Amino acid sequence: MQQPNVWIIDWMISTLGILVVLLGWEYAILSRYGVQAKRLLVAGVLLGTTLVLLPTLPAPGIAAAILVLLTGFRRGNRILMGIAIAALVVFVIAFYYYLALTLFWKSLILLSSGIACFGLRVLFVRMIWKAEAAQ
Repeated sequence: MQQPNVWIIDWMISTLGILVVLLGWEYAILSRYGVQAKRLLVAGVLLGTTLVLLPTLPAPGIAAAILVLLTGFRRGNRILMGIAIAALVVFVIAFYYYLALTLFWKSLILLSSGIACFGLRVLFVRMIWKAEAAQ
């Protein structure tokens, strides 16, 4: 069995570190707005972030760009959000092209991640709609 490259393991560790920081920042933002009472919503956001970032463990730039995007969104800084979106696009494209997979598997990865993101959106819209209807 072939030994994985050491730098890939280092990148995975750094992605996990950024993920921990990102989850903490998301929880702090949700707590500030009083959403922590809705534990299912908080768990869904944190689980969704984790599920989105797990396939990109060898690419810490994606997690870092999402962290910067969240910071820019929280601060209302459009320039920071624009830079983060540009960085996210570059990192996703680089991750896609450097995958050592066939085009078929790459398309399945993109399809499944799109379906997962759409499913999370539907879930969150329904949860927010139910919460607004209950008020």
